Amino acid sequence: MSSTGDLYFLFDEIILKSTNNGDNWTDVSAGVSGYKFSIAEHPNGYIYAGTNQGVYRSTNAGSSWTPETSGLNDGALSIAIHPDGSIFAGGYVSAHRSDDLGLNWNPFTEGAQNCEFSDLAFGKSDVLFAAIENLGVYRTTSPITSVEDNRSTSLSDYSLQQNYPNPFNPSTSIQYSIGSSQFVTLKVFDVLGKEVATLVNEEKPAGSHQVTFDARELASGIYLYRLSANSFTETKKLILIK
Repeated sequence: MSSTGDLYFLFDEIILKSTNNGDNWTDVSAGVSGYKFSIAEHPNGYIYAGTNQGVYRSTNAGSSWTPETSGLNDGALSIAIHPDGSIFAGGYVSAHRSDDLGLNWNPFTEGAQNCEFSDLAFGKSDVLFAAIENLGVYRTTSPITSVEDNRSTSLSDYSLQQNYPNPFNPSTSIQYSIGSSQFVTLKVFDVLGKEVATLVNEEKPAGSHQVTFDARELASGIYLYRLSANSFTETKKLILIK
């Protein structure tokens, strides 16, 4: 289950998605090639699918997918994502790690080479466990840490401001700041977790930004807006009164 309550089910070459607790399912496989083995959500809300042809990323809850295979010369039988945003993919003969949302991958073996990584999962103390075909369960000898621990920017350089005015009708302004140039999403959800608007979904330079949310097509009520940038995610509440 994703952070917004969506359910995903993989079967052969199909990815199914439900937004109503499994009552109905929609095929969201378009754009994803091969047999589907694993799916995981990034802290910023992106969805990653692992197939026998590599890793695919969706920035819009499965509506569209982009292959992310630079440096990944193996399939992705399993995917595990660390809370700091690092992504690990286990394949037929190797494991790989990405620290830039899947744009680039580097080998990650920790002593396990030429092995089929059937499953990956994080345990306590940030230790990564791997189920390896015909060999058993292995774990890393030390906790996984982010390669960005020494970066010049910190989470204090990121912020999401309360919208103004609030309550509002029909439009309101939302300000946010990011510490470095990167891909940013700013989305609005209803109280049931259904996405109702995408305000930002693109690369943005470092600094402060402002966007206007026009809600004239929505009903009165409480809505949530969420900013995702790098490993930073923050959600705030806004109120529409008509």
